[in-house]
Amino acid sequence: MSRRYAVGIIVTALLALGGLALAQQERPAAAGAPAAGGERFAVSGSGDSAVLLETATGKTWTLHRSAIDGNSVWLPATRLDSLQDIERWRNREKEFRLQQAEDTRRQLQRDSEKRTTPK
Repeated sequence: MSRRYAVGIIVTALLALGGLALAQQERPAAAGAPAAGGERFAVSGSGDSAVLLETATGKTWTLHRSAIDGNSVWLPATRLDSLQDIERWRNREKEFRLQQAEDTRRQLQRDSEKRTTPK
């Protein structure tokens, strides 16, 4: 029984030392990160799209795929810097979502009435 404990302790110690050794290693540069020479553009995946950053100016674009022909285009991303602009944007989005929900509710109600109305 004591031999089993000794083996368990040795295995645990080796795993701990291995983990410590791995933690001390320097990590490689992140994929898409600008090189030390200063690349002009950096691209980063974002969900099923991507974001393009011009490193010199900070301008950004998001990749959009056309529903018509499948071609992709980079569209400028709007940056909101002031709290007022952010609040205005959030309120506009909230109103739009509420209006969409109301339109959907009305359409469902009309559809339901059509199904229940005798012909």
